[in-house]
Parts: sequence; structure tokens; C-alpha cells
Amino acid sequence: MKRLTRRETDIMHVLWNATEALSARDIAQANPEISQNTIQSLIKKLLDENFIKVDGFKSTGTIYTRKFVPNISEQEYFFTTVSKKSFQKYLTAFITDNNNARELQDLKTKVNKRLKELQ
Repeated sequence: MKRLTRRETDIMHVLWNATEALSARDIAQANPEISQNTIQSLIKKLLDENFIKVDGFKSTGTIYTRKFVPNISEQEYFFTTVSKKSFQKYLTAFITDNNNARELQDLKTKVNKRLKELQ
């Protein structure tokens, strides 16, 4: 799978965090740092590369606008673009540098649950 550029990732983050399908205008409102023209061209690219898909239309005055949703979850993207070796380094750094006992306990619970499933 191809790695996303910084701007593509910005758009994907907006879509990943949305609770419903978004139009290009909705994406621009959620992230005003990206121009409408840039969003339009990147949407075409993300559609062509199958990162997003059209999920309906929305009437805006006299025209219809396409609405988009991610075709891949943020977690799926992360795991397909990060090698196991670098992920282990990332996870080790996260555990070592994290001072939030609640986050670490949640992680421990998930790891223990998964280990039981594998037995």
C-alpha cells in the first residue's frame, strides 16, 4: 500500500474522525489550513488509489455534492505501512515514555486478552 503524503493524511484524519460522510466543503471547514482546490485534487487522488469512496450525495442549493468516507480504517493504514520491526520500536518507545498509568493498564488488559485468545 502506498504511503500517504502529509496533506493526504490531513484529509484522511478528518474523514477518520468524522461520524458521517463528508463533502469537500465539510473537509475544508474541518481543516481550514487546506485550500478547497487542494482538497478537490487530493480527493480525486484518494479516490483513484481506493483510500476513500463516495458515500452518497448532498444537495447544496441547486447542485449536488458528493460525500466521502474512508475505505480503510486508520488502524488498517497504520499496520500496512509500518513494518513489524519499526512498530515494535514505536510500541517500546510508547511504553517507556508514557506516564499515563490508565493508558498502560488498558494496553496491558488488551495484550492479556489477546494472549488468552491465542492459547
